[in-house]
Amino acid sequence: MSDPRADGAADRREDPALLTGSAAYTDDVRPAGVLHAAIRRCPYGHARVERVDVGPATELDGVVAAFGASELADAGGPAGIPTTSYFPGPDGIERPLLVGVGERARFSGDPVAVALAEDRYRARDAVKAIDVAYERLPAVSDPRQAPASDGPSISEFGDDTVEWETGDRAAVDRAVEDAARVVSLDLEIPRVLSAPMETRAVLAEYGTDPPTVARTSAVDTSEATDPDAGASTERLAVTTSTQTPHQDRDRLAETLGLPPDRVRVIAPAVGGGFGPKGARPYPEEPLVAWGAMHLDRPVKWTATRTENNRTEHQGRGVYATAELAVDDDGTVLGLGIRGRVGIGGYPLRDPSFGIRANLLTGAYDVPAVHCHLTGVLTNAPPLGPYRGAGRPEAIYVIERLMDRAAAELGVDPVDLRRRNFVPDDAFPYETALGFTYDSGDYGVALDLALEHLDYEAFRERQETARAEGRYLGVGIGSFVENTGTIQVESGRVELVRDGTLRAYCGTADQGQGHATTYAGLLADEFGVDEADVEVHEGDTDDLPTGTGTYASRSTAVGGGVLLGCARDVVEEATRVAADALEVAPEDVTVEDGTFTVRGAPDRAVSLATVAGRAAAGSSDAPGDTRALSSERVEVPDGLTYAFGTHLAVVEVDPGSGTVSLERYVAVDDCGTQLEPALVEGQVHGAVAQGLGQALREEAVYDDNGSMLAASFGDYAMPRAHRLPDFETDSTVTPSPVTPHGAKGAGEAGTIAAPPAVVNAVVDALRPLGVEHVDVPLTPETVWRAVSAPD
Repeated sequence: MSDPRADGAADRREDPALLTGSAAYTDDVRPAGVLHAAIRRCPYGHARVERVDVGPATELDGVVAAFGASELADAGGPAGIPTTSYFPGPDGIERPLLVGVGERARFSGDPVAVALAEDRYRARDAVKAIDVAYERLPAVSDPRQAPASDGPSISEFGDDTVEWETGDRAAVDRAVEDAARVVSLDLEIPRVLSAPMETRAVLAEYGTDPPTVARTSAVDTSEATDPDAGASTERLAVTTSTQTPHQDRDRLAETLGLPPDRVRVIAPAVGGGFGPKGARPYPEEPLVAWGAMHLDRPVKWTATRTENNRTEHQGRGVYATAELAVDDDGTVLGLGIRGRVGIGGYPLRDPSFGIRANLLTGAYDVPAVHCHLTGVLTNAPPLGPYRGAGRPEAIYVIERLMDRAAAELGVDPVDLRRRNFVPDDAFPYETALGFTYDSGDYGVALDLALEHLDYEAFRERQETARAEGRYLGVGIGSFVENTGTIQVESGRVELVRDGTLRAYCGTADQGQGHATTYAGLLADEFGVDEADVEVHEGDTDDLPTGTGTYASRSTAVGGGVLLGCARDVVEEATRVAADALEVAPEDVTVEDGTFTVRGAPDRAVSLATVAGRAAAGSSDAPGDTRALSSERVEVPDGLTYAFGTHLAVVEVDPGSGTVSLERYVAVDDCGTQLEPALVEGQVHGAVAQGLGQALREEAVYDDNGSMLAASFGDYAMPRAHRLPDFETDSTVTPSPVTPHGAKGAGEAGTIAAPPAVVNAVVDALRPLGVEHVDVPLTPETVWRAVSAPD
């Protein structure tokens, strides 16, 4: 059969429901008797909660209950979710902080109380009626500020900083001593928001018959169900906008004191995740779940846009001084970084999340590396993953240093990169920090990007423009990114009795197109049409374990597990077919859904026939339609490392500071591409987000810890009309780590775009003495750099 994916033209099977509005998101699910929750949040960056009086709220019509910290404690509600422990108290014992409704607010938006009412509007009125008194405390909004020694610590345990380092400091010191030149930069990478289309949302139901949520159409479950049809044990069913259903299940079970098999988490259609919806804890989920259990009614909470922006975990937020030691010929000898990372009011992650150590050297052969980071508790939401999660920061540092070194050495930045790339015959390549890059050919990707741009012609055009008083620049963002995670993933493939296939995976789609990718993978393996493959994700009742979707892991890890399951089923089906055809299994081939004897094409049986024969010996349990099945739980042997080069061309108006993005070329290598059209879509989306960070986006806080960009009126995301058409291409270097050779592709654009654009702006303004400009490159920032160059 013809393969519509060969030219990248395959249709995404997810699109019709999403584009027609029939997909069901969490807020679309409307069970009978549902209560709506609203959260009273602290308006101050740092405060002690002196009094919470929920009485005025409970007197309002339609309000069922309201809880502050004391009411929750009296009713047996969750005290909070322990965060990772990094901060020892005076006795030297490390104690975790608790994310939840408490007596201390550590950022503006921290929950103080919760109200539950018959509709969301009355719930919001109720939290406004709650009487709260605060003692305002000094706030720290900038990790570069030393925590006040005379003020209350954010952690309450004393020191509000934690140190982290890796590498060989002595080796870097020797490289600096031996170097012909040491290039240094002070870099600021402010915090940004993920801003998904769908805000965070959660619906909890508790009883003997938790519902099943349809994933393809808006659902109204108001019709009563027969309680005798459900399980005999009460269970908690949580529908939520999440990237990590199984992790959410386990965390909810632990927090609420339930065994995991009594908790079911369902991720319906999810309107974007980008990191903050995965591997969390947030306080709202256990609060809503406990509310459903305590009040014996379904409870739903959906964040408003401003609420989501104020409280979601934020990415980036790194301030670093970096130095690069180089020889006269431009050979890199060593790299050293010292930085401060704002980890927010709750230490969910250590400072290394700010700059990923395994990517500090980028695409280059750097023999000596050292990095020392200080994590600082700040009065802001917790540091969390945002598309790239520490990888954009690491590549930004090394790519800015490479451009700075090229300028100081008087060489072309292209030539300096080529000189220091990891050689294509050195793979698998172990970095100075002990991480192994699986495969790569970095020079080929750079050359292809330069060919698209016609680099030499641009340089000639740039000189002509400068003579006319116009300032054009080109910037390079060469990158390497680890994709996938060395974490468990599960999958199951079933051959159904009618000859169709079902696949289950522990990943969780939020728009990436997993159903299309996984169906194509299995269709190829069995030689059937993709329409004959069902794909199921996002329900913890489908599989006992799973990790979820983040870190560009789904195709590389989840797809690999499903491929193994599929091959198991094909092998068993081949044995069944061989028995039917009275030949040895090695004499049978499968193609186009038909098992054929080698050399005798007229002797064949269909997949449906094989399924029917296999079913004769399979389970006869009611509702079990499986003929053959394979389930796997696997941990990858290693990480895959995607790579590429992106180029940005800009024109800068020095008088106004305006940056006009003229062209953007992206060449990516994510190994074997299972669905080229989906890869291109991932590149486009990630580049747009990376350009947003580079040009406009910043989560701004004032000195009191108040967020000044909590709405889209103040938080400037990129607009389509301000972006050029992206010019994309790819090289293919299969990974030896995965069974299909694929690597991840979802985050490359957020990694490559910021250094490419900043390098382009600095290249444009170098005749005016500008050597560095920090992101975001707003007109004011650029104008100030021109007015007071380095």
